[in-house]
Amino acid sequence: AGGVTIDGVLIKDGQVDGVDVSTLSVDTNGLVLLDTLTASDSASLTSDNFVDDSLYNSYKVVCEYILPATNNTNMLVTFRSGGASGADITGTYDGAKYRIGANTTANNTNYSDQAGTDYIEMAFGLRNPATTAQYSGTYDFFMNTTGKGFPHFVGQIVVNSATNSGDTYFWHLTGMRYASTVATGLKFYMGSGNITSGKIYIYGVKK
Repeated sequence: AGGVTIDGVLIKDGQVDGVDVSTLSVDTNGLVLLDTLTASDSASLTSDNFVDDSLYNSYKVVCEYILPATNNTNMLVTFRSGGASGADITGTYDGAKYRIGANTTANNTNYSDQAGTDYIEMAFGLRNPATTAQYSGTYDFFMNTTGKGFPHFVGQIVVNSATNSGDTYFWHLTGMRYASTVATGLKFYMGSGNITSGKIYIYGVKK
């Protein structure tokens, strides 16, 4: 009833030294799950204060089956500062992307010198029919918490066209806020309408 103590560590009722180990993140190949954001007709999804420059050199963001409420909209991201009391980092964001037809030769396009005020796009032309529209993708974020460099990301996604439902495109894209403001969080939202469903996982890449 009192548990078992081994080398000074108490194991009792599924806990190790009073910590429920079933709730701990699993470290797999240097990745540590830091936050999970779940959309349910959400205006935005925000994660603040997950950055720890002493432990992680970058952050991997995985979008899983994101479904927009509005057809032909873009998914946006804004860097945040201020730790637990986070606020959006405003101003001009910049980016570039390349689109390649996965099952079509049409519209292979380079988009350079893209800009947004207070945000940058991370997915484009999303559809909202639930059967085929849900998009998934991976991104590497670099958050410049020491004030060196600038916060930015590089991502890869595959998206079904909102205007030609049979066409699917591979996107390689980047986005940045070219300033030394220390970034400690992220906010995700749609250019129009809410996020109907889906999840966003944020992992720290261990040093």
